[in-house]
Amino acid sequence: DALVQERINGRQFSVNSVSNGGCHYLAERWTFNTVPIKGAASLCDYETLLDARHPDYLRIQGYVFSVLDALGIKEGPAHIEIFVDEGGPVLIELGARMQGSMSRPATIKALGQDHVSLTALRYGDPMRFDDLMRNPNRRHQNAEIVSLLSDERGKVAGFSGLERLKSLASFADAI
Repeated sequence: DALVQERINGRQFSVNSVSNGGCHYLAERWTFNTVPIKGAASLCDYETLLDARHPDYLRIQGYVFSVLDALGIKEGPAHIEIFVDEGGPVLIELGARMQGSMSRPATIKALGQDHVSLTALRYGDPMRFDDLMRNPNRRHQNAEIVSLLSDERGKVAGFSGLERLKSLASFADAI
């Protein structure tokens, strides 16, 4: 047996949602910028947090909500990866779980909450969570996650400049 998937050329989005009683809320929407890598596919060099005013927001929201409904996800968190190409959104993967490896401090600084805090609120105070669902979140600040890519072999001996970066008002976290 073989499973083949066509190459999708479009913009990649990572969407985190939390659901309560079949009502869905988009907690975070990130888009990826990738760079081609010789001899491989591509790597993400930075991710940008989007807010409800982004032009693709409603398109992404409607598609994600229909996927959650189709899969019967009515409660709790979900992490969804999609591409949007000229034909519209395409599902890449969905996990009924919280996303790992995201910077909570950066997301909270930008949105006032994150996937983890909204999931806790959904289970700890469902009525307050429902109030938040009625108003899509808006960014308080911009947020970008930058991956430092290198084509050099070797070991990283230190993090020169990290203390200087941490001193910047715009700095939120380093992983």
